[in-house]
Amino acid sequence: MSRISNDMWRRAGCALAAAWASAGVLAQPSGPGAEDGGGWESSASLQTWAYATRTKPFLDSLLNPGNSVLGIARTQYLSDTRLDLALKSGDADLVLKPRLVGEIREGAAGSSSKSELYLSQAFGRFRLRPDLTITVGRELLTWGPANFRSPSNPYYYDAGKTRPLEDVPGVDLARIDWSFGRWTSTVGYVQGGRRNDEAWRRSLLLKLAYRGHDFMIGGVLGKSRGKSSFTGGHAQFSVGDAWLLYGELSSTPSSAFANDVVVAQSTSRATGRSTLATVGASYTFEGGASLATEYLHDGRGYGKDVQASYFSRVANVPASGSPATGEAGGDGATRLLGRDYLYVLLQSNLQDPATYWRASWTVNLQDRSRQLLLYGEHSLHPQAVVFASFLWNAGGRSTEFGAVVRSTATVGFKFFLL
Repeated sequence: MSRISNDMWRRAGCALAAAWASAGVLAQPSGPGAEDGGGWESSASLQTWAYATRTKPFLDSLLNPGNSVLGIARTQYLSDTRLDLALKSGDADLVLKPRLVGEIREGAAGSSSKSELYLSQAFGRFRLRPDLTITVGRELLTWGPANFRSPSNPYYYDAGKTRPLEDVPGVDLARIDWSFGRWTSTVGYVQGGRRNDEAWRRSLLLKLAYRGHDFMIGGVLGKSRGKSSFTGGHAQFSVGDAWLLYGELSSTPSSAFANDVVVAQSTSRATGRSTLATVGASYTFEGGASLATEYLHDGRGYGKDVQASYFSRVANVPASGSPATGEAGGDGATRLLGRDYLYVLLQSNLQDPATYWRASWTVNLQDRSRQLLLYGEHSLHPQAVVFASFLWNAGGRSTEFGAVVRSTATVGFKFFLL
């Protein structure tokens, strides 16, 4: 097992000790009225995901010829243990979600292993009045109806909806929520988090939303010290019982994401603002399955000339963490390389407790590269679920999805221990 710093072990040990101590507290009734159902109510769940992944890189890749640059592991064995604890009363919610992830990688360079213990979420929410709450801690801060990417959210551009195997951690924040009639508002300060984009650490947030009978519309304003503001909005409209029309829009500083060293040296990137927008529609069938189609425009992406320059330069000087390499971006997800995308999602009934499946098809409309993602899971027992995932990429050597990884296949189990 790879070595982990003493500081990390100390913090991880404290987190795990706090989690299990809380579990012991949660198991006992407490507070006035606990005997008759009043006071605090507790809940706890513990599950372990155990799975193996096989990856096939493109051996003729410009960015990773013969897998000699990135050294992508051909086989990975992973375990992901997730403990969720909650303590609730009429006036407060206390939530703690520690995670323990272990990984063994096998490839041409041999085997390696690592482990990580971290807090995905840990926050307290306090209701001062029925219409006024305060939340402090690490919380998942997502909104908006889009599935592929969420342009109206500066903290979670990729909110994890396209990554069914991954846990999405929260951000460290303090926020005040106030509701009045059909209006809801949020004022908050976001310190940062494990995976949200560095550009929006230590930022102020203002969010306002209005919910009508068959529609919802909201606006977002974010501001980091010394940086231009983020402005965004989202809306969704229900048409009958089956159709949902939606969209998200934002204007964000281009320079906040223009951090590719190779492109910065070879091209003149804009330092002004970029527009991001998505429009989509979904249809729910009688059995509960749904079909969604989305178009995304990301003004921060590379145009044809810049993309050509990127591949010609990076072939000789690979840029670690660049969009095309498949390395994680600031929010923990692979960054997008292009500007225009088509995304189609077909999935089963989310309310079915026994079986769930999804199939998504993504096309980069600029370079015509494609990505297919299949995922399915089936309950074998109330405490055991089998799942499988398959990712397939296609395109030329100088395209986004055809640049590094040809395919990834995963199979595993979820065990519900508590």
